[in-house]
Amino acid sequence: MFPIFLSLVAWAFLVVQFLFHGFRIIGFMETLVIIAVLFVLIAIWSVRRLTRPNKKVVQSLQRAAAPAPAANDSGTVTFRVAGVTFDNDDGTSRQEILRALKFGDAPYAEDLDPDDLDVTIEETTWNGELAYAVLANGYQIGNVPKASITKVKNAKDHVATCSVTSARIIGGGKDEDGNRISYGCEVTMEY
Repeated sequence: MFPIFLSLVAWAFLVVQFLFHGFRIIGFMETLVIIAVLFVLIAIWSVRRLTRPNKKVVQSLQRAAAPAPAANDSGTVTFRVAGVTFDNDDGTSRQEILRALKFGDAPYAEDLDPDDLDVTIEETTWNGELAYAVLANGYQIGNVPKASITKVKNAKDHVATCSVTSARIIGGGKDEDGNRISYGCEVTMEY
């Protein structure tokens, strides 16, 4: 937008120069110098605009360049499971699974203590990109959120032991307005 505006100003200036000063050489040279300066400003502005990094790309590269843990490193990754309100490919409701797991109901949590969930994280793909499915007692309840995928991948790829150490079902019930609160799950993975 800015270069177009400067170009229009330069052409308007040139037209005014011809209308009021005719074809005098000195006046024409002054006009050419002013127009040249305007075009140099346009070039500088364009180069600065083209060389300025895109913030989203920079953030993505910074996340991807996060150092991988060494084989003897340890740490934790805690996240809330994403996609808990969607249905699984087989049509089962993740919300129903989470509710049954929270209250120890059949068929998802039969004969199991709700506080003793067996949560695993399995590598998968979604839309051609790396993703991790979160399974509780063998049933998919959601996915690792996009912001935690790099940490989980680095932990799984570079550390000998990597496991889910705690998982708890959260949410459920109704809020003060009587609206249903979705179930969720908070997972801590240790490596």
